[in-house]
Amino acid sequence: MTDRERRNLNINGYSFFMKNTPARTFRKGKSEVFLGKSDHLWAYIFSSSVPELDSLLPKIMEETLYFAAVEEWVLSLLKTKSEAEWVLSTIRFLFPDEGHVKKPDIPVECLKPEDAEIIYAESDYQAYADVSYIRERILAGPAVCIRKGGELAAWAMTHDDGALGVLHVRPQWRREHLAENLVRVLIREKQKRKEPLFLNIEPDNRASSSLALKLGFREDKPIYWVKLAEGCSLSSD
Repeated sequence: MTDRERRNLNINGYSFFMKNTPARTFRKGKSEVFLGKSDHLWAYIFSSSVPELDSLLPKIMEETLYFAAVEEWVLSLLKTKSEAEWVLSTIRFLFPDEGHVKKPDIPVECLKPEDAEIIYAESDYQAYADVSYIRERILAGPAVCIRKGGELAAWAMTHDDGALGVLHVRPQWRREHLAENLVRVLIREKQKRKEPLFLNIEPDNRASSSLALKLGFREDKPIYWVKLAEGCSLSSD
């Protein structure tokens, strides 16, 4: 499978393995599944074939029960193998290759590793990530913030798969266009690095979806992160 084919099938996985070596690879026909280690050992699927993926899943599930950035048909297939302990639902947005944004209107600076504790304390995703993950993402960059009087007012960074995310503005500083300025910086930095530009937003997060569309992102498709339950196998009959 070519890089272009992998990018078209799973841009999250393609971006993750631009910087990480697969821990293990599974192949069947034109389908590939790479396992990648970050906070967990995640399975990234590059496939459009139900029969091929179905034949690979038993071996994959011996290695990990975490599946990253899967499409709806994959989610349905996974649920025939085991109950889901949890599912994180998102909508993926892509930034066009020809797109551009202007420079920020206000000063933006880099996050520091010691900011991780504050970011984690105000995160809505404590069930999916810990402080060490946030600290690692700050060190890996790009990870940016706006400070008011020396205090963190807003922040944004990229996830381990390269997606823009962890965007948050503290309540007392909302409606000041801080989020827009932070995302502009991330877009420009990712473009300098010639890295794929995309993000995932939960379906009910209308504010973030509106901002993404305003900045030029285009809605792509539903994407899910899944943790299957341990010791609970379901019949495929």
